[in-house]
Amino acid sequence: MGLGGSNWQTSHLWPKASLGAYLKYDLRVLRPSCYHCNINLGGNGAVFYERMLKEIGQEKMDELQKDRQVLVKAYDHYLTLIPKYEKILQELSTPLT
Repeated sequence: MGLGGSNWQTSHLWPKASLGAYLKYDLRVLRPSCYHCNINLGGNGAVFYERMLKEIGQEKMDELQKDRQVLVKAYDHYLTLIPKYEKILQELSTPLT
């Protein structure tokens, strides 16, 4: 079954509960996943990690690992994300000319 409808889940590279506010909603660690992998297999972490490594390479994975240690005040950090994500959404909604 393809990704769509209720089978389309947003999964985290690492369990969301283990991530601080800095990475919890960072688009670099989020990817589409099927319901089975995300829910029944708890994110299928080993496969997810392997695919991410192939997709972005070791250097970027090392950068993400370092970013797991970054501490921020959650509320303030989330407020800074809103305009960034609104801009991305606007760019995705704008037709190419």
